[in-house]
Amino acid sequence: MRILQSAILISALIIGTSASASQTGQGVLDPMQLEQKAEQVNAVALIEKIMKEPDPTSRYIGMASYLKAKGPWVTLSGGGLVARIHIVSYLLQQGYESDAVALLLNRDVEGWLSYRFQSGVANDFMFALDGGYLDYMDTLFKSSPGGLNTPFTLTLSGDKVSPLSMLASDKYKDKVFYESVIRKMLKYGANPHQEMPNGLSPMLVASSVNNMKFIKIVQAYLAEQKHTGDSLFSNTALASAELIEMQVIADAFIEKELKKKQTYDYAKLHGLWVQMILKGYNIPAELIYDKLLTYKEFSLDYRKDNGLSALMASALSVQYGGNVEYAQRLVLRGADPSVLIQINGDNPNEPIMVNLIQLALQRDNYKVVALFIKSGVNYAMMPGSTEALILSEAVAQKAYKSAYVIKEALKAALAEPSNAVR
Repeated sequence: MRILQSAILISALIIGTSASASQTGQGVLDPMQLEQKAEQVNAVALIEKIMKEPDPTSRYIGMASYLKAKGPWVTLSGGGLVARIHIVSYLLQQGYESDAVALLLNRDVEGWLSYRFQSGVANDFMFALDGGYLDYMDTLFKSSPGGLNTPFTLTLSGDKVSPLSMLASDKYKDKVFYESVIRKMLKYGANPHQEMPNGLSPMLVASSVNNMKFIKIVQAYLAEQKHTGDSLFSNTALASAELIEMQVIADAFIEKELKKKQTYDYAKLHGLWVQMILKGYNIPAELIYDKLLTYKEFSLDYRKDNGLSALMASALSVQYGGNVEYAQRLVLRGADPSVLIQINGDNPNEPIMVNLIQLALQRDNYKVVALFIKSGVNYAMMPGSTEALILSEAVAQKAYKSAYVIKEALKAALAEPSNAVR
């Protein structure tokens, strides 16, 4: 029986030495400590019998019944050793990729599950990656995109790594599927600049191990998105912890509404709305927006005491690239993207006026920059100037992704017959 060596060796640069003794084993499920639903006598033989069915539907029904009766763990034994492997990992190891995909698609099993196996840690992503199972990985990324930006436990000492950082190391770069997997991950929202617990991002990992192949693939993909618009106006996927927090906030808000007519101070409610937009928590943001509509003083461009408007929050969002999805909603609803924002500089008598594109440069939120350009915001000159270029400001602030978007927009505008640049 072919069983994968589960302790994947990633360079010390990725996992570091940050785990303390108190973190040992944290986040790792030990299936040997779990009670089985039923006695698993000849479990492997039973699964292999199911897999001999020529009809995929029959195999799926057989595996679904197996899971219901015996649970998701398969007990292996040999050479005096006993271990439990997750059913999806087992199927992938034995080459039954389509059957593993069927279980994941139908939510019979969960993805991104880390567990103790043999002398290390394993999960379905690691098994699929080592086996080059692109269909399974595509299904995993598509059905559970939050896992793409969620560091998972890699070792029994508690070291964590993000999925994309594994690809940024030099372990897989010679695999024939290397570029395809990276592109799939980026397509479904993997953030190449997402920091892991040790402070390193996938791009920093790649740079540190001199993996220029990874860097070139990421840069080429991002450049393509800026040209084609594919994924440019979609938010980066939230990490699993963020998805949970967002749902908790939404549920709490709904519960208050259902129990009784909650009275909210308008300014405080608006402030909460802005906070949700900043975090990219668009589900509770929409619930709050529906409530704000009931206030006669509500305005999409409202700012309390020179605080943030909703559009300003989308431009400054901690979401990689900005909260472009909510910014689109706001613009469609009538928010003014051409508004100028007053910033008090060194001389209070000469306030500085900036537009939303300049605001977005602070976080290099290139996605909202592209949206504001599309929405008619001046992307050439700084407000009130005929000489100062916003492109120069972007470069000065090291907002290189935004600078690229602005440069491409300028090139496209100059190529038009009118040569008109807004």
